[in-house]
Amino acid sequence: MALPEAEYMFNHVLTQVAVYEGLLVKQRKILHGLVGRMIEKLYAERLEEHFEKLAYHYSQSDNADKALNYLQLAGDKASRYHSLAEARGHYREALALFTSDEITSAQRQTYIGLTLKWAEVSQYSPANRVWEALKRSLAYARGLGHRL
Repeated sequence: MALPEAEYMFNHVLTQVAVYEGLLVKQRKILHGLVGRMIEKLYAERLEEHFEKLAYHYSQSDNADKALNYLQLAGDKASRYHSLAEARGHYREALALFTSDEITSAQRQTYIGLTLKWAEVSQYSPANRVWEALKRSLAYARGLGHRL
């Protein structure tokens, strides 16, 4: 007999907001990182079920690498299930982590790949932001020596 998993939640949303807002930003980031690590540990055998939660918690922490990884995985998962609006959101949030043009070649490759995924799930709802990201990717690709 399988036991139900423990889940902790506030009974009233105002209580949740009051407690959360009472924490310092630094404390929130630490707690989000801890929650992300615990989800990884507790659900190591079935992480795919928790990509969205992991993306959220790591996005709220100081661990940008894990946030980027899980945002991409959550976007890929949503795309596979044809949840295009959700996929666009995850890819857009992942791309927002690239705040500087001073990034490594590997990071540029990641940016290009994410941009192409974002553009693919945005075929039927194009936006100027997608176009701008594609132009930036083109510049990165040229900088990496790709002929386009």
